[in-house]
Amino acid sequence: MVQALPVSAALWMVLAAGIPLTPQQHERLSITVDGPDQRDDAFAALVENIRRWTGEPSDEPIRLSPDFKALLERPAEFRGDLCRIAGRIQQRAQLPPPFEMMTEWFIRIETGLPVIVYVAGLEPGTGFDEGRLIEIDARFFKRIDLTARDGKVHGYPAFVGAFPRLIAKAAAPQPQPIGPRRLWLIAGPVVAMLIVFAALFLYVRRQQKRRAPHRWWRRTRDLEPTAEPVDGGASLPDDPAEALAELKRRAEPPSADADDHR
Repeated sequence: MVQALPVSAALWMVLAAGIPLTPQQHERLSITVDGPDQRDDAFAALVENIRRWTGEPSDEPIRLSPDFKALLERPAEFRGDLCRIAGRIQQRAQLPPPFEMMTEWFIRIETGLPVIVYVAGLEPGTGFDEGRLIEIDARFFKRIDLTARDGKVHGYPAFVGAFPRLIAKAAAPQPQPIGPRRLWLIAGPVVAMLIVFAALFLYVRRQQKRRAPHRWWRRTRDLEPTAEPVDGGASLPDDPAEALAELKRRAEPPSADADDHR
């Protein structure tokens, strides 16, 4: 019974480097053992297939987004499948004979998972140094169990491929020049606020000028005398006794005889 694969592991018909495996290579590949880190006859079968690649695109199906968890849990189901691997090179090492034409790469993909890719026919000095972002089409080999730096045994998906490609870093976004329309959108509200502020300032100053004479007139009017002087405004005699008598006379109410006389 054929088990449905996750969408991320689906096969896609795209232009990818690769030559289909022969029936004999499929048979040799099927007897590999997952776990041990060894290059057996199954590995040799994949190397033979990869070394026939010319770099020309083919119509062989390829997994653009391999399900690496499924590869580790059920490696026999995907043995020999063509996959596209993208990530950063972390370690490089040349294999000993009889596979000295192969370079072992540890690639950390976007999810952080380390992946092993054995690259065929890589010439030295081609720019594929540690730390570079690359992309490569490769066939799934098997799960290899290795002891990591934390002292625990981890399973790593292993592939055999060729013709890697450097991935250029995304260019930093450049600041866009401010055009006349964009400048007006920024400066327009500021100019409007300044106009409103200037209008309010002029209005307040005008109101203050109108009120100032009125307030001064009321203050001056309040200081004016409202009653006649007690002494009627006449001067007093120079002699102190006569001046005192004059003041007493002025303070006395007028008599009836005086009124009748008038």
